Order: sequence, then structure tokens, then C-alpha cells
Amino acid sequence: MAVAEVVRPRPRHDIRRWATVFPLGMTTVATLTGGAVLGLEPLHTVGRVLCAVAVIAWLVTFTGLLADRLGSSARSPSVRVTRWPGSSRYRGDVMLS
Repeated sequence: MAVAEVVRPRPRHDIRRWATVFPLGMTTVATLTGGAVLGLEPLHTVGRVLCAVAVIAWLVTFTGLLADRLGSSARSPSVRVTRWPGSSRYRGDVMLS
């Protein structure tokens, strides 16, 4: 997942990041539960590490969501009309300024 962010960075908030956070949380719960039920301390230790990673991922994603929502309320969309190169046809692009 980290490699995907480097290869195709999304500098602004993207709702699809929650699709990464959810499996991290579920993997954490499964690992912690499995470690407790089976009495395997190494598995429980891995679960604690995964829990830290999942909490950090959740905090980063939630902070991005808040920043996007609070920032978008201060911006108003504006429309920019441009001409297609070599054509008399126009297209409208909604730009956030």
C-alpha cells in the first residue's frame, strides 16, 4: 500500500484511503484475538504492532478528511471555459480555487 502511494501519489484527500484503513483494523483484531485464544505471545506482539500502524493510518486518513472538508467550505467552485486545441468546441472545467 505504501508503494502504491509512492507510485501514484494522491496529494489531496481521497475517500478510497478508507479502503486501506478498514482491512488494517480487521487484520489487527484478528491477530490480537488469535494470539489471545491460542496463547501465542509472538502473535499477540505482532497484533500490537499492527494496532499502532492501524491507528496511525486512521489518524492520517481522518486528518486528511477533516482538512479537505474544512478547506472546501472556504473555497467556492469556479468554472473555467477553455477551447479544445484546433477546434471551435468549448469545454467547461470546474476548478477549485
